Amino acid sequence: MFTRLQNLQDAALCLVRVVTGYMFLQHGL
Repeated sequence: MFTRLQNLQDAALCLVRVVTGYMFLQHGL
């Protein structure tokens, strides 16, 4: 159970990082 939760957390973190990076690029750096 814990491993599955950790995997989900890692996936969420990765997604957040990608989204934030995309938004950063979209804002015109």
